[in-house]
Amino acid sequence: PPGSGKSTQARLISEALGFKYFDSGEMVRRHIKIGDMNSGERMSQGLLMPIKETLTLAKKELAEIISSGEKGVIISGIPRSPEQAFGIEGEEGIVSWLSSRYDKDSLLFIDLKLPEEESVKRNLHRHQGRPDDKKEVLKTRLKVFREKTLPVYEELKEKGYKVVEIDGSPPIEKVFESIEENIQ
Repeated sequence: PPGSGKSTQARLISEALGFKYFDSGEMVRRHIKIGDMNSGERMSQGLLMPIKETLTLAKKELAEIISSGEKGVIISGIPRSPEQAFGIEGEEGIVSWLSSRYDKDSLLFIDLKLPEEESVKRNLHRHQGRPDDKKEVLKTRLKVFREKTLPVYEELKEKGYKVVEIDGSPPIEKVFESIEENIQ
């Protein structure tokens, strides 16, 4: 859920493994800022970005990372819906796309668990000035998470992908230790 530490942990993992770090949320904010993505209003409302546009941009940027010879990539923020994961008509999903570039067994998905009350508390106190960190917007983000993102983890498991559930409540260092234990 929002505020579970996805980006923080992804950065720590990428540093520990020497992999490139990619964050779809940062990508979207960057593209909104430079004006080639018109979805700032959707983000400020806590809604998911347009699927095709997000997938196209993410795959383009990930393809550049992969072709640069990086030994691996740690991805944060995508997929957030079954459509982002497995695609929609005319657009291949990010999981399918990654599976065609990497061995399926080398893909690992980490589900950071966090109670909703803690999610709200963390988001309201992180002071990053993000428009999607307001209390009323967080309610929408959490609803989207429950309805769109949680089912992705179940479908990943059903399709034979490795999904590891980690308690995101402890301090950053403890969460990272739990992740390290599960990725070796």
